[in-house]
Amino acid sequence: MQLCSRNLYTNRVTSLQAAETATIPLGWYAVISTSPDWYASNDSEEVFPTEQLPKRIELIKSRVAIGRPDVSLGTYPDLDCGGDPGCSRRHAELVWTAAGWVVDDQNSANGTFVGTGDEIPEVPIAQATAVTAGSRIYLGAWTQITLDRDPIE
Repeated sequence: MQLCSRNLYTNRVTSLQAAETATIPLGWYAVISTSPDWYASNDSEEVFPTEQLPKRIELIKSRVAIGRPDVSLGTYPDLDCGGDPGCSRRHAELVWTAAGWVVDDQNSANGTFVGTGDEIPEVPIAQATAVTAGSRIYLGAWTQITLDRDPIE
């Protein structure tokens, strides 16, 4: 069943499978890290950060905001791209649907890219795109988010 909903983070109406009615299975994580390969492919003038360890964050909400915090507005994304200036404050959203996770760009300035394996994607996603364990989401100047899942017992 398709439902329309309004994303409170972006005030954008989306037509995705109802995330609110689907139960998120335990054991899903997003690993936020810096990607030297993604950075090199962007020709960014920003200085690549060093000594930044990956962060593994459990996905427990059906809608997960991705971006940078805006302290003046008091908005803090669920997946914080930290100091990556190429990330928009409201960059993308991960949504749990009846079919699994999808990532949807939220009209970001630099786009959201999805890849698998070691290849760096060249074209940003144009619509909500299915992602699964091992999928890599690239955004900003150097941010890579990899979906991870604990082994199913």
